[in-house]
Amino acid sequence: EERDKAQRYLDIAGVMLITINAGEEVTLINKKGAEVLGYEQKEIIGKNWFDNFLPSRTRKEARSHFHRLMAGQTESDEYVEAPMLDKAGQERIILCRFSALRDKEGHIIGVLNSGEDITEHRQMEEALRESEARYRELTDFLPQSVFEANEGGYFTFLNRHALQSSGYGQVDMDKGLNSLQRIVPEDRDRIKENSERIWKGGGSGGLE
Repeated sequence: EERDKAQRYLDIAGVMLITINAGEEVTLINKKGAEVLGYEQKEIIGKNWFDNFLPSRTRKEARSHFHRLMAGQTESDEYVEAPMLDKAGQERIILCRFSALRDKEGHIIGVLNSGEDITEHRQMEEALRESEARYRELTDFLPQSVFEANEGGYFTFLNRHALQSSGYGQVDMDKGLNSLQRIVPEDRDRIKENSERIWKGGGSGGLE
């Protein structure tokens, strides 16, 4: 009854929880963990964790770290990103943490892996990076200056033509270059007012 009650509590958790014994076998996995990997819980229990649920390229290092934890040679980890294999053989990126499990005498009897699936998040980040790279490549071919600035007026992007015509370089950008520095003093208030209007949702506009 205590075991079943503990399992119900673990199944409510919104993170993956997996325990692995000294023989490298999964002794417990909660509902969230099974869902992320695409299995029924009973399909995972008793299986070798490393041989069945990790990519081959990471197994040696993961095993080595596991056995260091089991031997008490290292403490629990900070969270790290690690790939795991789902039932379809696809890799899921898990932000996870490994901790030694001890019995009431203090002996290490297993390892607890707690983690969160961040696969979609990482895929979105990669898609955004690719989109930004394509955008930059396209704007570099334009014969006009294209730039982006944040709300404080600092440039966040200048295309090739903008950099060449301004006389500034990427080093200047990295140091922090404010767009208002490119405007004669008597026009700065007017440009700043227009920029603030745009930031407040006032649409777009043209200025000389």
